[in-house]
Amino acid sequence: MRPELDVFADSPERHLWPVILCGGSGTRLWPLSRRSLPKQFLALTGESSLLETTLHRLAALRTTAPALCIASKDMATRTRHELDRSGTRIRLVLEPEARNTAPAIAAAAFVAHAEDSDAVLIVLPADHVIDDHQSFAEAAAVAVSAATVGEIVILGVRPHEPSSALGYIVPDTSVGGGIQRVGRFVEKPDAARAAQLISSGALWNAGMVVARADTIIAALNLHEPRVSKAVRLAVDNAKRGDDCLLLDREAFAQSPSISFDHAVLERHGHVRVVSLDAGWRDMGTWPEVAALIAPDSDDNRIRGDVRLAGSRRNIVFSPRRLMVGLGIEDLVVIDTPDALLIAHQNRLGLLGETVKAMISEARPEVLGHAQTATGGFGEAGSDDPAVMCQFTLAPGEYRQAETSLGRKLHWIVVTGEATVLAGKDTKILRRDQSHFVAPGAGDRLENRAAGKLEIAEVRLGDLGSHE
Repeated sequence: MRPELDVFADSPERHLWPVILCGGSGTRLWPLSRRSLPKQFLALTGESSLLETTLHRLAALRTTAPALCIASKDMATRTRHELDRSGTRIRLVLEPEARNTAPAIAAAAFVAHAEDSDAVLIVLPADHVIDDHQSFAEAAAVAVSAATVGEIVILGVRPHEPSSALGYIVPDTSVGGGIQRVGRFVEKPDAARAAQLISSGALWNAGMVVARADTIIAALNLHEPRVSKAVRLAVDNAKRGDDCLLLDREAFAQSPSISFDHAVLERHGHVRVVSLDAGWRDMGTWPEVAALIAPDSDDNRIRGDVRLAGSRRNIVFSPRRLMVGLGIEDLVVIDTPDALLIAHQNRLGLLGETVKAMISEARPEVLGHAQTATGGFGEAGSDDPAVMCQFTLAPGEYRQAETSLGRKLHWIVVTGEATVLAGKDTKILRRDQSHFVAPGAGDRLENRAAGKLEIAEVRLGDLGSHE
């Protein structure tokens, strides 16, 4: 093993601000991930969640600036729990609603630049796996060297196989020092096209961006001024607490919902790419998760009490009961206490729309777990059950939250319009919007509209004294 190197030891990259994108809707790894338990909170690689392992990776960057964790307001308590477990110096930036990655990165840029005019951001999704932290740090150092002079740099992952689930970066010409100009982007090609791209030197676009905060702000001012204007106001009017900032809801809602790729990277003239070869994997699909498990002699990847005969190339997860498969091939079978997924591996693309349809029906099986799955894949640090129910409020009716100091709940609007009174704050929720009730809070839910109000309620167990 090569010795550890401090690749940032004698450089101005001490201004490096890590930004962790903690969004997620809990659809792509259903039924293990749920609306109230997105995949970044799952422990897929051991005892730690994906978010926690991402935070541990920051140690290789040797930065002294705090990491900015961009998360949903509704996931604030659970995210804070993960941050406390990691022991990493973190500042939590809470989005009142999801507006995609461009507004999220813009918020990080405004927050960092207000405190450090030389801030350089390194944007990292919370749900990736990187095995070689030193190679990651070395690639990041190369990217930072270009970012400090005003370039926007992407860490492009060297592919190990053709994939239709990822976008590709096609480099143009080299500018030296391991940095290349970006020629063009290709969005999720078919398998044949993906193979051609790889043979020509294309890299996977993993969503990891390095740039000065003021470079990001200037690029958004140029290409998407509505994002820049709305997010700047949301940061200026944010509610601030200890190591936490809640963006202003009204201002943030005025931002277009757009990815940073579409808003900036595909339009900007100074985008560079640095190749990353560090054992990167995106935990976005069941085959990617299964790659963490050693295959048996028939290329089955199993976890739990599973018996297979005459079966090949299956992914089977059954931690709580015996599962027997006879003569099955190329299936994904994921068993949890309240839901069972059976899918052909070639048809997993249907999963997202299927889960979204169940969300619209307020199926409790997509909102939270009746009981936390264990056996290697599950929620880090918790075996507590979640209890789900659905109720209706007629016009003029209300419901008072009933939470103890060790329990909390989510209210999710199925149909109608809800008015939530939380302390001195009043907010309006419409279909698919949700409100998180902290432990011990006496929040009140009212139906002030003319029609009926249907609510899905998810009660979560005690996650410990960190919260």
